[in-house]
Amino acid sequence: MSRLVALFVLACVSCAHTVSPAAALVRETTIEAGEVTNCIRLPNATGEAAGRGDGAIARAKAEARDAAALNLATHIIWVAPGEFLWGTSVLGYAYRCPDSSPHPAPR
Repeated sequence: MSRLVALFVLACVSCAHTVSPAAALVRETTIEAGEVTNCIRLPNATGEAAGRGDGAIARAKAEARDAAALNLATHIIWVAPGEFLWGTSVLGYAYRCPDSSPHPAPR
């Protein structure tokens, strides 16, 4: 039994997802903050993770931030996460704000 628990813990640790350097530049904000008023709306960014709770939400958000960074997003607004039987998913509205772009302009 203890081997099974150790195997499960090892599997969960290996699921950890850290954000890429580009994704780390994507700033979390809210509509109320007014930071995205004059920005370009990009495709939604989604992320999924096995499990539930804060750890799963963090892993799903990291995946979504990676997706937003691929579209050169500078900001993301989170929609409430969804928890399901099989795991957690998040949705973020991604924006590119020219005045605060940490990414080089596309060529």
